[in-house]
Amino acid sequence: MAILFNESGDKSFISPDEGTDSFTLKQMQDYVGGGLVQCIPIGHTHRITAWCNEEGLIKSMKHNPVASNYLIKLTGVDWQLVGPVVIFGPGETDPAWSWLGIHGEENV
Repeated sequence: MAILFNESGDKSFISPDEGTDSFTLKQMQDYVGGGLVQCIPIGHTHRITAWCNEEGLIKSMKHNPVASNYLIKLTGVDWQLVGPVVIFGPGETDPAWSWLGIHGEENV
């Protein structure tokens, strides 16, 4: 299960498609508004990954104060995120698309 922070400020828990153990790249793209996705570098010690739309500013997506504040409290970095943001726990993303190697327990 992951947390989706919508631009409107709403948070919701999301789960992988039925019959799968982890989120696919396609699911992630759908959650963050399609197209390219970008990892938000929050550090390996937090055991989570955060992802947003890489073209959020180009697409004029709205500021996401709830996700920004959540990550500011977590990391101490002044994030000003736009668009929907998804926060995953360890191992929730499919290693086939998490090419950065930060999807699972091996980097904790």
